[in-house]
Amino acid sequence: MKQERSKRTFERILEAAAEQFAAHGYAHTTIADVAARIGMTKGALYGHFASKDDLGAAMNRHGAEAWQAIRDGSGADPVGAVLDPVGAVTLRLGRRLATDIRLRAAYRLAADALLSDEQAATAAGERLPPDCNLLLEIQEHLNELVRLAQRSGDITQSYSAADITEMLLAFVAAVRSATLKSSGIDPVAWMETVWQMTWGALARETGQAVRAPDGALR
Repeated sequence: MKQERSKRTFERILEAAAEQFAAHGYAHTTIADVAARIGMTKGALYGHFASKDDLGAAMNRHGAEAWQAIRDGSGADPVGAVLDPVGAVTLRLGRRLATDIRLRAAYRLAADALLSDEQAATAAGERLPPDCNLLLEIQEHLNELVRLAQRSGDITQSYSAADITEMLLAFVAAVRSATLKSSGIDPVAWMETVWQMTWGALARETGQAVRAPDGALR
């Protein structure tokens, strides 16, 4: 019983930390913020996590596991859907971000770390060194999928793979938009509709049939 209670508390702390990190980023989240969110004292929280760094590391581990599942295609596509690889990964990522607060936290932490590293490198007159970063891994994977789709003639080569990838990342990030939520719009349904329009525009330049998220050809 005591072990189960400790595990529940552990999970509550992770959820609270994820909410704080996703909303405020690493620099503006404190242990006190996390503890207050679930009515704990800082001392009690320290019994489960030694530092804010430990909480951040837990988010990063979850983000890495979630991204691996997205890449592997673990049961996230609609029943009967037959999507191109770019669409499949993009929609899985967007859906997971819309429903998984810990992945959103890891995504935010990766973006914050990347921005901080870029600013530090710029100030020092250096280039940003390659490193393990969730956002960079997602960017690299999507970029490779786009290049493969362009080479196979599935989407237009009128735009660079890098530009299309950045558009996809912006598109995915929009599922976290506060304006969608405040307008009562289902972010997942919105994402699938916009994806169909976006991919349709890219594919039609090649004369390819466009497949909707439900697998139907347009």
